[in-house]
Amino acid sequence: MDAIWRRYFKDLKNPTLIVSQNNIHMDKVDVLYTGIGARKSGNHTKKQYLQVMDKNFKKDCSVYIKSLKCKSCKKIKKIWKTHLKNKTNKMTKKTEKKFGKQMDLCMKCKNNKTKKCNFEEYVLFSGAEPNNV
Repeated sequence: MDAIWRRYFKDLKNPTLIVSQNNIHMDKVDVLYTGIGARKSGNHTKKQYLQVMDKNFKKDCSVYIKSLKCKSCKKIKKIWKTHLKNKTNKMTKKTEKKFGKQMDLCMKCKNNKTKKCNFEEYVLFSGAEPNNV
């Protein structure tokens, strides 16, 4: 094997693997995140980014990801979009009742059986930008 670095880009579950003649470096995915709990530079390794996210957003992320899959939450978004297109800015009583019912179902759905977020879900939740080195 020559002294030139060879890079194998895997999906985000298996971060970039950089192989050299003498050693192997894992976990070299850089993440640009400047939100709550971030370092001043905004650059993080995957491990640092996951520590910040687990510390600050463990519950919020799992609820958000669950709401993306919940049918009731999708219906709420649809009702809200049609309401915003309405020029009077008032919901009819029928729409209000439907909205309230879907809101209750959505709250039950997204808070039920939440699981810990993984790296891809945290990136989706926070809007961070992963960059492969």
